[in-house]
Amino acid sequence: MGKKRKTAYKVTNWREYNESLVRRTDITLWFGEDALATWEHANEEVKRGRPFTYSDTAIECLLMLRELFRLPYRQTEGLGRALVQLMDVDVPIPSFTLLA
Repeated sequence: MGKKRKTAYKVTNWREYNESLVRRTDITLWFGEDALATWEHANEEVKRGRPFTYSDTAIECLLMLRELFRLPYRQTEGLGRALVQLMDVDVPIPSFTLLA
């Protein structure tokens, strides 16, 4: 068996080709309204000790981003802060120790 030959493509529209390469890495992320509505823990019951600050939804959102981008915990916290700042939403982001 001989080697399989690669098919050669000739680019005729460089502007369109370059734009397609730029769009290939375009990414849009956001937190949904329902996730933001339940971001902070309700703390409805009065218990001893310090009340919870973040809901399970907040922790799960950031941990999903961590797995998606294969980030360490500190970079996950930074990504969460950057997303909240870009969205212009005032919600606290859990620290990396809380995510771990």
